[in-house]
Amino acid sequence: MELIAIHPHALKHGLTETDITCAWNSAFAWFRRDLENGGIDYVLVGLDGRSRLMELVARYCPDRDGYIIYHALVPPTRKVLREIGVDR
Repeated sequence: MELIAIHPHALKHGLTETDITCAWNSAFAWFRRDLENGGIDYVLVGLDGRSRLMELVARYCPDRDGYIIYHALVPPTRKVLREIGVDR
């Protein structure tokens, strides 16, 4: 999956672009969420550079053949961990 951008909204919880990029590159679990408007989101869980478990949500951009991360959170929510099949 090619990362094309990190939206400023993903930084709102005090995470850095480096943290987010590292978690993206180390993602070990993910699932696809088909949106009602025809879009596609992916929810991922990976480790950042400080070995913290991070939840990411990225939107697929077909016109650029890549992904924009618009949500990042440490630690992941229980809901996402259940959806992705990873237990705390």
